Amino acid sequence: MSKIENAEIINTHNISFKYGLASGIVMSAILILFQLAGNDYSPFLKLSKYLVLAVAIVGALTLLKENSNRGIFINGIGVGTKLSLIAAISIVLINTIIFFISPELAFSKYSLEPTSIDQSGLISGILFFETFVFGSLISFITLQYLKVGGDPTK
Repeated sequence: MSKIENAEIINTHNISFKYGLASGIVMSAILILFQLAGNDYSPFLKLSKYLVLAVAIVGALTLLKENSNRGIFINGIGVGTKLSLIAAISIVLINTIIFFISPELAFSKYSLEPTSIDQSGLISGILFFETFVFGSLISFITLQYLKVGGDPTK
């Protein structure tokens, strides 16, 4: 691969790890703010947290393209997938920690409140799946754009 990304998933030197961890933390902070505001009635508004993931993926893939002398697509799929995985794991870990410290701030989903460890686990599973899938889709779409040069006017 390149000097900014290797094949390991958990490597603090990889851009996928750095950007994935940062986006997972920021997305969790957004979800905490929603919990503090008592805003569980707007699931579409909660989808706005994926803008953070999109910015992280676009930034990481652009950086990868600038620092790689090989094809962007195959390497980019790996980076985007790993970044999404790290972000998803971060959200699950943060939600679990919050549930044990202050259950009223643990993330809710689809009007399901985390009143037990089972419900918290279910919500974490949904958030994990959503983050991983949305991240993979965003990566694929971004790579289509980067693969053709990145500037539609050229």
